[in-house]
Amino acid sequence: MRQILTFLLLLSVLGFYSRPAFAQDGKAASDKVALALGRADATALGPLLAERLDLELPGKEGIYSRTQASIILRDFFREHPVSGFSLRHSGNSGEGATYAIGSYATPARSFRVYYLMKRSGGAFLVHQLRFEPEN
Repeated sequence: MRQILTFLLLLSVLGFYSRPAFAQDGKAASDKVALALGRADATALGPLLAERLDLELPGKEGIYSRTQASIILRDFFREHPVSGFSLRHSGNSGEGATYAIGSYATPARSFRVYYLMKRSGGAFLVHQLRFEPEN
């Protein structure tokens, strides 16, 4: 009986300490996405995208493969060169996903950016990415 209690205690302690590490992994991945967006770097963003993701840009909306999304983002960044990117809010959902809301500024206009990351194959990857024109 004592061995069972010790085992259960050990499991609960390990579970408690593994959650912050899980959240930190999501935060580190989210920071990489923010850095790539701040540089308008589709090449750096590509490996951070899920195999298939929901992508929404002005005039483009759909589910795209990682390769398709990278090309679409490259074209978007060329058409709308970044003059600044700032995160407004970020956090974690109760289901283990990480999300962030930011502002992507260009010389002509600004876009509200939203991205959602989920753990896939041991890494956090972007499953949704949206750029919406700000008023």
